[in-house]
Formats: sequence, structure tokens, C-alpha cells
Amino acid sequence: MDKPLFHIAISIFTGMIISNLIKPPIVIIIISLLLMLCLFFMNLKEKDKTFIFIILAFFIGMIDYTWFASYESKLSSYENKNIEVELLIIDDGINKGSYTAYNAEMKGFVYQGKHYKYKEKILFKNYGNSFYRAGDLVKARGQAVGFINKRNFGDQDYSLYNRSNGIYNQFVSASNELIKETNGDLRILLLHNMKKRMEAVIDSAMPEKEAAFLKAVILGSKQWIDEEELTNFQKTGLSHLLSVSGLHVAYVASMINKLLSLMKVNERKSRLICGLILIYYTMMIGSPPPAVRALLMMIVLTISKIYRKEYDLVSSASFSAILMLLVNPMLIHNQGFIISYSCIYSIAFLYNPVLNKLKSINIPKIINNSVALSIAVQLGIAPILIYYFQYLSIINIIINIIAVPMTYAIIAVAFPGIVIGVFLPYISIYVFAVDYYLISVLLKIVEISGSLPFAGISISALPIYVYLIYYLFLICLVNYDKYISYYIWKWKFYIYMMAAIFTMVISVKYIINDDLRIVMLDVGQGDSILITTPKGKNILIDGGGSAKEGDFYYDVGSKVTVPALRKLGVWGIDTVMVSHIHEDHMEGLIKVAEEFNIRNLLLPKAPFKSDKLERLIDISRRKGANIYYVGARDKILLEKDICLEVLFPTDKLIVGTSSDENNNSIVAKLNYGRFSMIFTGDIEREAENILKDLDIGSVVLKVPHHGSSTSSSMEFINKVSPKISLISVGKNVYGHPSEKVLENIKKAGALIYRTDTNGAIRIITNGDKLKLKTVR
Repeated sequence: MDKPLFHIAISIFTGMIISNLIKPPIVIIIISLLLMLCLFFMNLKEKDKTFIFIILAFFIGMIDYTWFASYESKLSSYENKNIEVELLIIDDGINKGSYTAYNAEMKGFVYQGKHYKYKEKILFKNYGNSFYRAGDLVKARGQAVGFINKRNFGDQDYSLYNRSNGIYNQFVSASNELIKETNGDLRILLLHNMKKRMEAVIDSAMPEKEAAFLKAVILGSKQWIDEEELTNFQKTGLSHLLSVSGLHVAYVASMINKLLSLMKVNERKSRLICGLILIYYTMMIGSPPPAVRALLMMIVLTISKIYRKEYDLVSSASFSAILMLLVNPMLIHNQGFIISYSCIYSIAFLYNPVLNKLKSINIPKIINNSVALSIAVQLGIAPILIYYFQYLSIINIIINIIAVPMTYAIIAVAFPGIVIGVFLPYISIYVFAVDYYLISVLLKIVEISGSLPFAGISISALPIYVYLIYYLFLICLVNYDKYISYYIWKWKFYIYMMAAIFTMVISVKYIINDDLRIVMLDVGQGDSILITTPKGKNILIDGGGSAKEGDFYYDVGSKVTVPALRKLGVWGIDTVMVSHIHEDHMEGLIKVAEEFNIRNLLLPKAPFKSDKLERLIDISRRKGANIYYVGARDKILLEKDICLEVLFPTDKLIVGTSSDENNNSIVAKLNYGRFSMIFTGDIEREAENILKDLDIGSVVLKVPHHGSSTSSSMEFINKVSPKISLISVGKNVYGHPSEKVLENIKKAGALIYRTDTNGAIRIITNGDKLKLKTVR
């Protein structure tokens, strides 16, 4: 079998993915593994043994993942209990507005007077006023709260992602104190302090904007880069430049080898010294998976040269993948790991075929090679980028040809500049002057490219079979001239039949579909609900809003609402309904209007205005949306037998209340067969007193005003008489949802689902029966 290490790596990876999906008992996996071992040692042909060995690798992957996944945080049994922990701070933290987040190592904790000596890496969220540095020993009182797995359907599992980085829990504390400043921990002294020294050299020699880029490129410190610049790098598909990867490791190795060559160090010693420095560098920047992958491949390359063996890119990448996965199977949940290996395999398998196709074009060889490399990588990782980010850069193929060499030149200048800066800071300024101009030009190119209308396209989530068909087609295309063409010709009848059956199944599924889908998104302390009709019309009621704490601003529209809609497969929106003008309901819709085509924008018949509402109207109108103001007795026919009946606001507006905007929210009732759901915005008791005399009985209630004590009176709840009550709520200082409201709903006999505990909530109904599913 050609490239056995590649097949083994894929088999191990697949075993881990399957183990994560079906979570089989470890006993069954071990029994299966033993049966395969028995087969392996039987008197079989070599070809059969190779096949069985690959299956063995599959079960080894399953066992390894199941074993690691069974590990629980030492703090799991003490979550949401008041405990006192002793922590070693291992970085300088990142300011998140109301708190500072630190990576820390727990040395032990005290619960009810008993001391436990447990060591574990955790995320420490400090809500107090103290600031700490790496190496500080801290005593903190608070609670272990675990990680939220997912918020919305299609989200990455944050808990598993953190596990891939060795972090198993998070601890929140508002009461903490310093025990001892910067202790003698070797990791801090040898790794973190050197990194801080290098950052200081860069900061002293360059302006803030350019220094932030260089720190990301050299040291992997992306937290200093402006949010807008990060977005531009994402739009142009150049985010990989901000991750320390093969390019950086290769240059460091090249620089060290040349320096040692000038010093007349013999080859073996030179390679040993180079390897040790690369290991140190990788550890210093935090050992991100792309850098570890590049380091392992560099070590394999070095060993192959020492022993004069032929170097094979696929085998080297596969060996490093096998090693990394066996040591940490949670890496299957790490985007950096997946994208890094997708890039390297794309180069290995697609570069030569693409280059051969481009040779007929009469352009310089160096450009030809660069274009072939860009196209090969883009072809290989496009589905992965769409799956993770719902976005595909178009301009990336061209801009990579300019950006990658420029980044290489920036790195080439930066490392000598840093070394000089440690000893002769004034001289290093002149060295970094070259980088300043290179970085300024590169950032300007990225900014202009990112603003182009054809820079990239947003692509909503696709069914998994689309990705499989794409890669199958790519494999056939690459191997067409070898042996695939023969089998395609030989089996063409069966291929045509399978394609016809597949097309027919998909078509029938669409034609006979009668499911209405309602998803309450988890947008934190706000509201956003998506209704999708059987024929695929999308109606969005509210879009959540942004959170601002001090200088820290979190754009819910771009960070949560739009990605959540993309992951639900939304391409366009037929109707957007704004319940009222408060930002926790309306502000996220501004980003929605920018990203999606909207046919109709529905606003309440109320005189309340705001700058952000005007902005939403302006964007919608410029993109061709119809603007309607709706109130009581208006009806919106979504599809045959599906109607949205507006019950509120009435012609006579409610005034003189604690919040007239809330009390004049749009209230609408969705009817489909025997199913009904009432959407209540942020109405309070004044509006409820009017509504209770109308036909508001519903199977599902969207609880008013996030479960505020000013809403959801017992009389109103009884009149709605819901079977299910949904509360959209996040972390807040208002006491939402009120205990009294929860008690009223329970008395009415309704089931309660909340976005802060259940994540996003999906209801599927055919007008008769319904199914409910939550993210967590």
C-alpha cells in the first residue's frame, strides 16, 4: 500500500471522530481491538495484514480518545460551590472589560476547611481590581463554573476546544489576593520572561499598530491586533500569517543553520543545536499545534538528512499527526490543528497536479509556482473554512502571492532585530525601520483587499454530504489520468444510477417537507428567534444586541447572531420583525441587514426612534427591502396554512409606564394547524392586562421581557395556558428571570427552557405534533 503512514494517520483520526460521535463503551472497543490483533497474527498475506493494521489503528484511535475524554476536571465535583484556590499565574492576562482572563495552574484548593492538593491548568477570570503578572502566586475565593459547551446549533464545542489546549475548567473570582510575586518557576523564567523581553524590544522599536502585527507573527500574540484588522485578515484569507507555523519554523531553522555554518560548527552538532533552539522557540510561544507540527516535520527532515534517507512530505506530516493525536486526541477539536494539516496535505497532494495544469500558461516560473501553491491550498481547505467560518476568500489566491513573500521578509528582518535589540536597543531601531515600512505596506494591502466587494463570499452551512461529494470529486480529478478514469468508465452505469437516486431522494425530501422550524438563538441577554417555513422562507424576530463594559465592546450581531444564522443554513431572510427599539433586541439586526438580503422589514406602529433604528432602516432600504409598520389586526401570511397574526401594539398606545417602548412591543401569534406560539417582545403588565382579553392561548409562549418581575402575571400566563415556555436570557444584573415568574409558569403546568442553561432551543412541528431540542 502506497504511503502507509498517511492511511494510518487518517484511520486514527477517523477512529477518534467516530468515538466522539457515538461514544461507545471502552470495553466494546477493546474487544474489537483484540479480535483485530488475532486476525493480524494469523497466517495472512502481507496485503491483508496491512489492511488489518490500518483497522487496528482505527480502534487504537477510538480507545485513545475514549480514555482521554473520560478524564474529568478535579474541580468538577465542586462546581458552583464556594472554594478557595491557590493559583500560579502563567501569563499576563487579557482584559475583557468586566474581568481579566488568565491562564493559571491550580496548586490546590480548600473546601469546607479541608485542603486538597490537586494540580490542573485552568482559566482564571478575575472580576476583582487586582492585576497579576506571570509567575505570581495568587489566593482566590470564588467558584469553578466549568465551560459552556455550545451556545447555538453548529457552534464549536468550547469545552472540547479548551481541553485540546489542556484547560479543563474555569474559575471565577471577585475576591483574590497576591501571595507571592513572580516565583522561581522555570517555565516563567525560561519561557515567559524571554517572550516578554522580545515583546518589549518590538514595542520600543515600532509604533503600536506595526508592533502588534509583528508580535502576532513572531510570538503568536494576537491579542494586541485591532479587531478591524483581524477581520481584514479573515476576509482576505490571510489569518494563517498571524499564526506561528511552518514558515516561521523554517526561517528560524535556516537562520540558525547559516549562523552555525559561518561559525564552522560541524553538521551533526549544528543540527542538534538547531533542533534544541527550535524546541525552545516552540515552547516559548505556547506550543500551538501548527508550530508543533512544523517542528516535528523539521526534526524528521533533519534525521533524514543525517542518515541520508529520502524525505517524503506526506509520510513526515503523517508521522507528526500520529504522534500529536496519540499524545493529545482532543486535538481533533482544535481548528488550528485541522487547518494546519489540511494545508500541508493540500500541498502534498494537489500542488504538482495544479502546477502541471499551469505550465501551459506562459508566465514566469516563480509566479507559476506561487499561484499553483495558492490554488492547491485553497482547493484543499475551502470546505473546512466554510464549515468553520461560513466564509471563503476569493482574493486569497492572488494576495497570497504578495503577502507570503512579504511576511517572510518581515520575519527575516525581525529575528536579527530582536537579537540586536536585546543588547543594543538603539541600533535595533534602524533594523526595525525596514520592518516598519514592510508591515505598513502589507497592512494597507490587506485593508484595501478586504474592502473589495469581491474579496470573498459568505456561505451558509452546507449538509455534510456536500463536503463529502466535493472531496470525492477532487480525488477523482487528481487521479483521473492514473486509474480513476478506468473505473469511472467501467462503473458508469452504477455511478449514474446512484447520482439519480441521490438527486431523487433530496428532491422528494424537499417536496414533501411540512416541518415548520422555530429556533430561539442564544444571544445572551437579548432576543432573537428564527422561523423557517416548510418551503424555506426565513422570518427573523429581533437580532439580539451588543454588550459594552467599560472599554470592552462585544458585537453580538457579528459575533453571535450572523454566525448562528449561517450555521443554520440561512442564505437570505424573507422578513425581519423588530419587536421594539431597545438595543438588546434590535442592534444585532444592523449586522444582519448588512450580511443578508432582506425582503421585508416590519416595525411596530409606535413613535419611538433611535439612531440605530434609523441606521437599520437606511441599510434595509438601500438594499431594496420593503418597510412596513404593523400593529393590532395585521396579518402576515407566511405560507399556505401558516399565518403570523399581530396582536399588539394597538392604535391607542400605552404611555406613562416605566418603559413605554417595552409596553408597545410587537406581540404576534404564529398559527400552523393545531400549533401556535405567541411572541411577546418585552411587554410588561400594562400590556398584558390588555392582551388577556384577546385570543392569546398558545402551545408555546415566548416569555415576555426575559422573565422580568414586571411581566408574566399569573393571570396572563393562565390565559396563554402554554405547554412550553421559552426564556431568552443571559448573564445580567436585573435578576432575570424572576423567581416569581418561574413559579407562575410552573403553576400553569408549562415546561421551562432557558437559553442561559439550555443554549439555543429548536422546535419542529408539522402543525400537529412537535419535537423540541436544545443545544445543551
